[in-house]
Amino acid sequence: MSWVDALADSQPIVRVYGDGIPSLVGISIHEVRFDRNASTIYLRFDLSSFPERPPVKWTAAGSNTVQLELRFSGVRSVKLEGWSSEMFADLRIERKGPSTVVAWVEPAPHMEIVAESVFVARIQAYIDSTRQRE
Repeated sequence: MSWVDALADSQPIVRVYGDGIPSLVGISIHEVRFDRNASTIYLRFDLSSFPERPPVKWTAAGSNTVQLELRFSGVRSVKLEGWSSEMFADLRIERKGPSTVVAWVEPAPHMEIVAESVFVARIQAYIDSTRQRE
């Protein structure tokens, strides 16, 4: 079972990556944002791989990095330990029943999120000058 199976809607990922679903190993975390009014956590990070057939506008712009923002809704609990200005981690997301999703980020930061659902809030590409295009 792939991590996209835990998403409430996998189409944004499938449209960009097709059958080549990206791994969540070695992601670069940019932001963790908490919204108490909506019981929501946003997790924004760079994927470690670029799609084989990216959208035309990404190719035309010379993009080499895909940034994904996931929205965890109906957050029941969160644990967060460790923080740094550069965070490379592995992310696992699993569905644990019809209304429970659990996500783990490790090693740094170490985070565990238990929520009702997870959605793709945004998927975009940009030029990361520290990366070469694959």
